[in-house]
Formats: sequence, structure tokens, C-alpha cells
Amino acid sequence: MSKYKIIITDCEYAHIENECRILNPIADVMLLQSKDAAEIIKHSADCDALIFQYAKITETVILHLSKCKVIAKYATSIDGIDLNACAKKGIIVTNVSDYCTEEVATHLVAFLLMIAKQTKHYMNKVKSGQWYYSKDQPMPPLSHSTIGIIGFGKITRKALSYLTPFSKKLMVYSEFASAETIAAHGAAKQDLSTLLANSDYVIVLTPLTPQSKHLLKKESFISMKKSAYLINVSRGQLIDETALVWALQTGEIAGAALDVVTEEPIDRHHPLHAFDNVILTPHVAWYSVQSIENLQKTVAEDVRRVLLGLQPENIVSIR
Repeated sequence: MSKYKIIITDCEYAHIENECRILNPIADVMLLQSKDAAEIIKHSADCDALIFQYAKITETVILHLSKCKVIAKYATSIDGIDLNACAKKGIIVTNVSDYCTEEVATHLVAFLLMIAKQTKHYMNKVKSGQWYYSKDQPMPPLSHSTIGIIGFGKITRKALSYLTPFSKKLMVYSEFASAETIAAHGAAKQDLSTLLANSDYVIVLTPLTPQSKHLLKKESFISMKKSAYLINVSRGQLIDETALVWALQTGEIAGAALDVVTEEPIDRHHPLHAFDNVILTPHVAWYSVQSIENLQKTVAEDVRRVLLGLQPENIVSIR
């Protein structure tokens, strides 16, 4: 029997040894390292499986796939692929539902602690030759602060286990989880407007969908406390970035910590760079040596399952 053909459009990892170890016994694996649609179509038209990270798998790309059985994404998210087009062609879509839960939860707590203790502010003070606390730098203890989280997935549940020792005033906005389920994790369920109006820290931890794009906009920032901070470790497009810049410029909110932005990598001249009260990291909340290995192995194992006629473990339901 001839081997299957698997195309990896793009990935940012040092190697694909994990994938090849799992897939080479049944398939020939080709890494394109391209996000160009024409290039992807050229090489993938006759592939049996497609794996991608940041490339856009549009309806046009999908229509050119003559025998593809599965498209797998190196992520927990499902943005970047036309799910309806896949459904029409009978292509199974998989993601990785759980590979960096601990890493992202840890990163958001690191952000929270940096803000609460004003680490960046005092680092800059020391670098400029100043060795004293600033009376003009408010620093209420976390135990007196209200922390609001938008979304209630695995990462939120892990984060709550980290946050409960710091504050007993934890709120969660979720359209799907019950108040009882959220309470069992130490938080109170609230509607979005109540969460925004009462939180000292607003943490974004919800998937990007057409409905959630720009979930936080100008009106959202106006409704927040002027002393509140925004933390986003989910997806940049959940926030209207123009409105966020306005809110920072006008003092509608006190600052932000962002691991994600709308366009990545962020332009070196982006207005967010101008704010001393903004912390930026380069979409690394998910990262650890173990998380990369888990991610690559999970993607490859699910592709292998589909090609062998088995059920994948991380199938994306297409509504």
C-alpha cells in the first residue's frame, strides 16, 4: 500500500521529529513553512491530511483539497479555518484541547503579580537611579481586590486554583457554565457588565469566535474602574485595540498586560509600545518544553487515527 501524503503548512517549532516519528510509518510528511494560499494549494491538492498553525485555511484552500480526510491545528483555538467548508467536504477538523493549561494559567498569574506589585514601574525606577517607593503609585493588596475572568474553560479552572489564595473576591462571566459549577471552583458567576464594573483586574480567557470578536470595546472600557487593569492571554482580536489605546491614553483604565495582540508580531511602532503601564509578551503564555512536545504529539496522533479509520480524540464539533 502506498503511503499517505501529509502536508504541514507552517509551524514555529525547531523540528518536526515528534510528528515524523508518529506519522512516517504510514505517511510521507512534507513541511512547507508557508502561509501563502497559492503555495499551500499547489502542494496540498492531493494530500490526505493537512496540519497548520498560523496559515489561513480558507474555503478556497479547502475546495482545492481533492482527498483530504483531516485538517489539524497546532492550537486549542479553532480560528483560521473555515469549518463550514470542511463540513461540506466531509473533512474532519482537530485541534489540541489540552496541552498548555498550566502554562497559560501560570502566565496570567505572573502578569497579575507584576501589576499588583508594580514590578515594571519599580524596575524602571531602579534603572534611573531611584531607590525608594513611590507614594503616587497605588498598591492595594490582592486580598482587597476583585478579580474578574471572562470565560470558563480548563485554563480558567486551573487559574482559579492559583488565585483563590490571593483573593476571595473572584468573578467569572460565562454563557454556558452554571453558577453552581463556577462556585465549586471558588468564584461567583456574574454577567459581563457587572464583572467589568466591579473588577480591579479583568482577565480575558475565552475563545475567539465571530461572536466574541471585539468583545471588549470602547463602551466596555468606559464601564470599567479607572483603577482597573486588563489582562489578555487568549486572543488579540477579542479586544478592540483602537479602543484599548484610547482607554489607556485617556486614563479610562489603569493599564494592561497582553500576551496577544490583533496583528502578530506587533509592529515596533505600535502605539501600545508608548505606555509605561502596558506589559507586552510575544504570545508565549502557552510555552514550555513539555507543552511543545505535547502539542506536536497530539496533533500527529489524531491525524494518524483518522487516516487509519479511527476516531480522533480532539475532534472539533462543527455547528
